Amino acid sequence: MMKKTMITLWVMIGCLAMNAQPTAELRSHRNPAVEGLMEYARSLDYYVGYAYDDYSGQNILLSLYPSNDNAEKTHLLLDSIRHTCEVLSVSAKESNMWELHQEGKDTIYYAITLSNSQDAAEKITFKYRSIARETTFPNDLIGFGDFVYNYHTANIQRTRNASYDLPAYWKTIKEVFSRDGVVVHAFTISNDSTHNFSKDVYGGLVTNDPERWSSEQTGLLCMTTSMERANNIVDDIIKATWAHVDQHPHICYGIRESNRFGIPSYIAGHSLITLDYNRFLIDLYEDTDKKSCTPRYYIMAREIQGSPFFPKDWQTLKSYKNGKYEYYDTPDTK
Repeated sequence: MMKKTMITLWVMIGCLAMNAQPTAELRSHRNPAVEGLMEYARSLDYYVGYAYDDYSGQNILLSLYPSNDNAEKTHLLLDSIRHTCEVLSVSAKESNMWELHQEGKDTIYYAITLSNSQDAAEKITFKYRSIARETTFPNDLIGFGDFVYNYHTANIQRTRNASYDLPAYWKTIKEVFSRDGVVVHAFTISNDSTHNFSKDVYGGLVTNDPERWSSEQTGLLCMTTSMERANNIVDDIIKATWAHVDQHPHICYGIRESNRFGIPSYIAGHSLITLDYNRFLIDLYEDTDKKSCTPRYYIMAREIQGSPFFPKDWQTLKSYKNGKYEYYDTPDTK
């Protein structure tokens, strides 16, 4: 059976609301069978997380890292996934459950439609392969799988550049950042279509399209050496963002509610907060001070017009303009 595998199971619940307050329904919707599966995963000490966005709605992220010393838990959880799918398929509109186990390699695929109408749709898919995919992406590891629960109701109109009070949101974020034990500094990024920023960009993005070079950004970078303090800030950001989204129901948004410091970065994988098609982003980063070996936790908030890139050596960045850098003195660690 499956040995030395790695499974990442995504449970995605999509909920697009019909009224002026869609987010309340989105946060309150639960499927009892899927919730039972999540609770069982927690009892086996596996990570379960939540995220929300316009496109896929409510997402429950279940991640599993089987190895030689927890292979038994792997099998228990896989059996629970099978059982959950079998129970739900009894009353499903349509179900397709297929497995292949051959020469030590495993392939599993389930597709279940629980309901499907003009008003609502509820579907489940589970895909798993125990062999490495042919990919250059380091996160696509051996045994990668995903479990997706999708629920959505009738769509509402959301628009790019929706009219909403971004200055008020900025004010709230600044208040959240303002506390003992953190260092906060402002930065700006400016790049026009005459300068190819590819050699400067963090993460190695390369593009030869001048239309993608233009960017105007203002941001705040919050840093602390306490993981607990950093995660408390993340909690407050999420609460403030939900309040903002509830007040502006037609803004496009993404909230990855369980992104936290201390979980593997490839699980998080996306921005903590996304507003209006990347017009505003909040991201989490961490590194280690080379001299003191002290861990450092960063929360970066940015208002963006154009490309969302940001340059290398961003930890003490004051400004970047067409390849020219200006830095703050190294901030005190607290």
